[in-house]
Amino acid sequence: NDLNRLASQNMLPYAEVERGFNKIRMGLIDIIDRMEKEDTIQKETLPELKNTEVQFRKNNFFELLNIHYSNLANVTLTMNYTYSDQKEKSHYNGIEAMQKIYMEYFAYGFNDQRTYNNEVKDIQTFAFDFYDNQFPRLDPYIKTVKFILEYILEEKIEQSFFLGIFKSVLSTYELLLIFYYAISGLDPEFGQWLRKGKFFNDRFKQKLIKQEHFELLNS
Repeated sequence: NDLNRLASQNMLPYAEVERGFNKIRMGLIDIIDRMEKEDTIQKETLPELKNTEVQFRKNNFFELLNIHYSNLANVTLTMNYTYSDQKEKSHYNGIEAMQKIYMEYFAYGFNDQRTYNNEVKDIQTFAFDFYDNQFPRLDPYIKTVKFILEYILEEKIEQSFFLGIFKSVLSTYELLLIFYYAISGLDPEFGQWLRKGKFFNDRFKQKLIKQEHFELLNS
């Protein structure tokens, strides 16, 4: 059911969904092959309440994902370009907007501070100002990400499944913006949830502006 839902909402590529179904099929065949007659006799009543709770949490999780997608779609950016005497505007939204915000404003802005400012800020000070003053519009998006993380990690029920799905739907540029928000100091709790969920790995470290920034998440 979960795989069908993911497929219907285009959260995972078809090949990944089919791979999941194949694993389920092979697992069931293996279980059936190893079953004996006494295994078919129900020895205890299944905990109906727990099953209901699992389904309740799944429903809530996918509703939260819908809110996340809505927040992502609402992230918009308009950029003005000048070519010779011509001026053009380009409009971006969703993942494209997040990519442009990170590349053109955050990463470029941090690396190019000396060109426009006398004061060169460290990454945490720069990030604080960026999210607090330049792009406060990202606040609803970030807060929803934090809420989803809290929801996933507060209970063990389906935790690894929820966490795996949530990580898989976030683009690289979303993860980068989430990371730098976490080290900005605007919300110290956010970094704690990210560490608890083991949200970032060593491969991600290589995508940062500077790899040493990764250690700031643990400070």
